[in-house]
Amino acid sequence: MLKGASPEQVVQRRLAAESKLANRRFKPPDPHALPDALQVVARAKEVSHPDSLALPAV
Repeated sequence: MLKGASPEQVVQRRLAAESKLANRRFKPPDPHALPDALQVVARAKEVSHPDSLALPAV
């Protein structure tokens, strides 16, 4: 199906052939966002979580 081309190459060819397929509002992701997000996740794992409160049995 891709005939040796990468998916990105196929998409670029299709968009070049028919520009109306492109989403004009598309904005590529920030390449620096992932490392920052991974730092936030790592720090969140380090935070102590409160003990869950056990409800008294009736």
